[in-house]
Amino acid sequence: MKIFKVRGVVIPVFFIMVVCLWLAGCSPQKRLQRLIDSHPELLKTDTIKIIDTVIVSSLKIDTSLVILPGDTVTKVFYQDGARVEIRYRHDTLKLKVEKPADTVIQVKEIPVKQFVYVVPDWKNQLVKMAPWIASALIVSAALVMLIIVKLRKR
Repeated sequence: MKIFKVRGVVIPVFFIMVVCLWLAGCSPQKRLQRLIDSHPELLKTDTIKIIDTVIVSSLKIDTSLVILPGDTVTKVFYQDGARVEIRYRHDTLKLKVEKPADTVIQVKEIPVKQFVYVVPDWKNQLVKMAPWIASALIVSAALVMLIIVKLRKR
């Protein structure tokens, strides 16, 4: 094993390699993406509904304009919920526009990804951990046998 000495402190190369790998490891975002890729049931798409209400106030315009004398004429138009009245009498033109108050409601639906917390079942966890437990028992048994053999040789 190669050893470096920095300011009187001995640092094994293996330790330096482990620290470098740890610092260059995956970010939490990458680990989360790998988790979602391997377990898509943990992610649920839900929809948020946003209702936006805008109240348009009423509009009233009343104007007068003096023009040359003539006959009396009154015209009334209805367009887009507005009432437009044009009245020409003698030398005056009156324009009257009335639009009642209105409420505009806009509904937006936005899909949102949501994580679902699943309570793990202990039986399933035990089945998933079985290979690791078996490996640990085999390694432990091998170490115990190695220690017993070493003690008998003395």
